[in-house]
Amino acid sequence: MTPAEQVKDRIDIVEFIGQYVVLKPAGTNFRGLCPFHKEKTPSFMVSPSRKSFKCFGCGKGGDIFTFFELREGMAFAESLRLLAEKTGVRLENFNTHLYTRKNRLYDLLNAASEFYRNQLLSSEIASSYILRRGIDEFTRDNFLIGYAPDAWHSGFNYLKQQKFTDEEMKSAGLIIQGKRGYYDRFRGRIMFPICDEHGRIIGFGGRILQDRENEAKYINSPETEIYSKSAVLYALHKAKDSIRKAGNAILVEGYMDAIASHMAGIANVVAVSGTALNETQLSLLKRFTTTIILAFDMDDAGIAAALRSYMISVKFGMNTKIVQLPKSKDPDELIQTDPKAWQKAIENSEHILEYYFSIILKKYQIRTLDGKKQARDALMPVIAAIPDAVEQSHFIERLSVLLGVQSVSLKSVLTKITRQSFTPEQKIENKANAPAIFTVNEWLFRILALVIAYPKAIPKDMTLPSITLKDPTISALYKEFYDAYNKRAFPTVYLNKLQTEHAARFDELSLLASKDYPDIEPSEAEREFRRLLVALNEKALFTHRNSLIREIKRAEDSGDPNRTQWLLAELDAFLKRSST
Repeated sequence: MTPAEQVKDRIDIVEFIGQYVVLKPAGTNFRGLCPFHKEKTPSFMVSPSRKSFKCFGCGKGGDIFTFFELREGMAFAESLRLLAEKTGVRLENFNTHLYTRKNRLYDLLNAASEFYRNQLLSSEIASSYILRRGIDEFTRDNFLIGYAPDAWHSGFNYLKQQKFTDEEMKSAGLIIQGKRGYYDRFRGRIMFPICDEHGRIIGFGGRILQDRENEAKYINSPETEIYSKSAVLYALHKAKDSIRKAGNAILVEGYMDAIASHMAGIANVVAVSGTALNETQLSLLKRFTTTIILAFDMDDAGIAAALRSYMISVKFGMNTKIVQLPKSKDPDELIQTDPKAWQKAIENSEHILEYYFSIILKKYQIRTLDGKKQARDALMPVIAAIPDAVEQSHFIERLSVLLGVQSVSLKSVLTKITRQSFTPEQKIENKANAPAIFTVNEWLFRILALVIAYPKAIPKDMTLPSITLKDPTISALYKEFYDAYNKRAFPTVYLNKLQTEHAARFDELSLLASKDYPDIEPSEAEREFRRLLVALNEKALFTHRNSLIREIKRAEDSGDPNRTQWLLAELDAFLKRSST
């Protein structure tokens, strides 16, 4: 068994893809919304028995490596290496020519992290700071916290000894080029390795140990090939299992907020680390939960940031709550003084709009007409952005009661806002999401899917059209079906041949059957087969008629009266045959 086969054997593909897609049973397979294109009706299927997936909307399909490569943008060698590490499969003869530049950067950052950790252990001042912040030894090692010495070249020299080049160190964001050569980016700072969701170090955050004039308190790695500040959530690799179990993710602002919460036993916590919450980060979180709880500083800027986060999260169908922290305290400070208060604050978290309602209603004098209008104008655009009709209706009614006005007047405002915000681009997108009209190929695939899933229910008294399809592979597939249909051994011999000679297509059709026809009655399978075959016949007739019409037009344009007359006779005979 090859290493790739060992990896596939050890990973449950449903559980693995379930980290990215909400999957629901569909017969013996599983179904969900495709992660590779926008869709409203699930067309993405996963087969645990065949260890494969297939989307019947965009056509993407394959095994666990294909999924990982498409979702994470990795080459096969890189995905094999990472998944082998996760499953304990040894890659004894790993091809060094496939060892990518990105892998080299990961190794470089690991070496830098090891250097910083060793420096922390040997630095009394840095170790004392860690203790003062309440970080115990286990947490220090668990989060790989280190220290960058207050020197210009210590990290650079160490990494040179480890055989890394100047160009690699610069590409990883660890050194800066000055007038006199390269020097360390991080100096005199407590170092927090930033990992992706798989636990690979991709960058660093550094907090200055001793305040210096004109030096930022925190600095981060610059944007690199493997690190983008806006596409990562600090501590997600540590928190994702707890997020799944808790059913929600708590978002804090800083590294220490997240670390302190993990120390306090609340591990479903990640940090946005100084960046506004965005769609990329939310798509990461949605793989693990549909509920986020924001624990940001609730000054005016924090409230505005939380509201922006909500406006984005509702587009993802996510629930958004907010934690009310005591004034002038961030989560780290609260946990250090009273861990139970942090737990209670989380338990008392409320829907962000409930919180925003209370702020707006305090801000304006809602007993006056002007105050009512101001509150309405502040709240209605937010309510209009809610995609869930029940949730939207709830807040319309709530605002109606609070303002003492009829809900119908608020709904008219809602309609006006919706019309104004409904852009031409959205109309085009909605049109694109309309149900597709099946092609001849799609009718054929569904016919074959029924034959595979319900062989005993297939009637044998139907007439199959004689058609040639544009795709020679599919045309050959149809010819085999056409030739086999009227034989006594159909469908047994045909299915054996299909599974043997077209294994990949057989698997794909089996998944299609699970998607469109899970657990239907044999009588329903028979009716559907007849309906599809009638539709295929009609499609074939329509296609042939249009083909003759196009040929007649060409003959007329080329000035060939003999061919034109012959084709007209063909079309007339065809129309007579098809009408009987």
